[in-house]
Amino acid sequence: MTTTTHHASQPLELPEAIWARKSLNNIREAFREPHPFERKSAIYKPHSVPWTVYGRRNLRTAVLFFPAMALFFGWPFAVEALSDYRNGVYVKSEVARLPAGADIKSQKPKQLVSLRQKLHVQQQAIPLQLLAAGPV
Repeated sequence: MTTTTHHASQPLELPEAIWARKSLNNIREAFREPHPFERKSAIYKPHSVPWTVYGRRNLRTAVLFFPAMALFFGWPFAVEALSDYRNGVYVKSEVARLPAGADIKSQKPKQLVSLRQKLHVQQQAIPLQLLAAGPV
C-alpha cells in the first residue's frame, strides 16, 4: 500500500489497484486519437521552412563545433607527441636504427635519413637472400 496525504494533512491509504488503474489510463490516453477539433485539416498548408535561417544557424554552429571537437578529442595525441619530443623518444628511435658504434651527435639529419633508407633496403634484401638460398 502507498501512503499519500490529502488536503487535511492526514495520511490516506490507497490500494495498489488504484495506482495500477491510473497507470493503465495514462497508457490508454497516450494511444488515443485526438478529437476532430484538435486535428489539422487537410486544406491547411504547412508553413514554409526557413532553410536559409537553419543553414546559417548550422554553419555558425559548425564553425565552433568542429574545431572544439578536434581540440577535445585531439589534445591527448598532441600531448603525447609533445612529451615524446621533449623526452627524446624520437632521438632514441633514430639511435636504435644506427649501426653499432655510430655516434648520434656526429650524424647529420641527412645522414640519418640515408641510414634509415639503407636499413630499409637491407631489411627488404634479407628475405630475397633467404629465398635464393632455397629450402634448408
